[in-house]
Amino acid sequence: MKILTKCDFHEDIKDMVQDHENRIRDLEIKSAQVLEKMDAVCRDLQSVTNWIKTLIGFWLTSMVGFFIWYVQSLPR
Repeated sequence: MKILTKCDFHEDIKDMVQDHENRIRDLEIKSAQVLEKMDAVCRDLQSVTNWIKTLIGFWLTSMVGFFIWYVQSLPR
């Protein structure tokens, strides 16, 4: 009968696996944080885009009004 003993590198391998586990856990946490920040940036960008569209709409309607006024004010 063969007696099983721990190999010389067993503790080193165990420490390496635990280290990798901790590093993977940290990466998952940081990935979730980055995802939350990206979602916030996307929401802010959507809000800014809506404001820009609104301002362009106001500017266009003002230009149409100015054009109508200008045409009416031309001498006949």
